[in-house]
Amino acid sequence: MKAGQPLGIIYPTSGVITLPGVIGISANGQHQACAKEFVNWILSPAGQTVMTHHDPKDGDTYFIPIINGVTPVVTRQITGINFVTLDVLKWAAVEAEFKQWFLDNIVQ
Repeated sequence: MKAGQPLGIIYPTSGVITLPGVIGISANGQHQACAKEFVNWILSPAGQTVMTHHDPKDGDTYFIPIINGVTPVVTRQITGINFVTLDVLKWAAVEAEFKQWFLDNIVQ
């Protein structure tokens, strides 16, 4: 863009895979209260602001906040895109089978 070349992103109408960022608390963890406090902070405006305020050259800058009222440093198109989300429960149930398929089909 600095050289005057037209540069942009074209999102296919068939859909764009999203990469979920997940956070969880181990049911058997030693520090449940601390873990809950951390998760609550990540989900707060302060935590979401930290997630969206990186160096603009950093790919993590394009994190989309999950709560209203947080304005990212770098804005990106989020409307008009067919986001395809991963069904975590579905694919977690067949994780071993999925991995085995790749092991069985590696071209050597």
